[in-house]
Amino acid sequence: MPTLGGTLDIALDPDFVPTLGDMFEEVVGPSTSGAFSAYTNMLVPGTDLALVPVRQAGGSYDLVTHYAGDANFDGIVNILDLTVLADHWQMAGDWQAGDFTGDMFVDGADVWVLRDRWLLNAPDQPQSFADALASVGLAGIPEPGSAAVLLALGGALALRRGRR
Repeated sequence: MPTLGGTLDIALDPDFVPTLGDMFEEVVGPSTSGAFSAYTNMLVPGTDLALVPVRQAGGSYDLVTHYAGDANFDGIVNILDLTVLADHWQMAGDWQAGDFTGDMFVDGADVWVLRDRWLLNAPDQPQSFADALASVGLAGIPEPGSAAVLLALGGALALRRGRR
């Protein structure tokens, strides 16, 4: 029985754009043990979709096209998905635990995938993303790239002090 490990690198033909609900069956065949440690290229460029690995009972893996950020597969990106992510915050996890980037860990990068699709298919749910973050206890998460800005500012200040 083959044992899985390492990273599943998902690659699409550049001329092909999957649609919601597309399924690619048995990307990895049946009768396997173990699991992948990460997935790359899950997000479909230029869309709100992702290719989500789903392990079947026989051990095979299918890829299902679904909305990025939709942890519970209900077709809506909302507080329910953010709550799933918050419940697994800073823990190892898969898609259904809020890992939308494929690194098998729920963190700030996953929050921003969800944020970029916030209230997708839910126009009647007017809750702001900031309010939703606060309601699940994740209010202090910095914007992506803010660490780089802070480092650049710190470097500029250090240079300025060194010139005095």
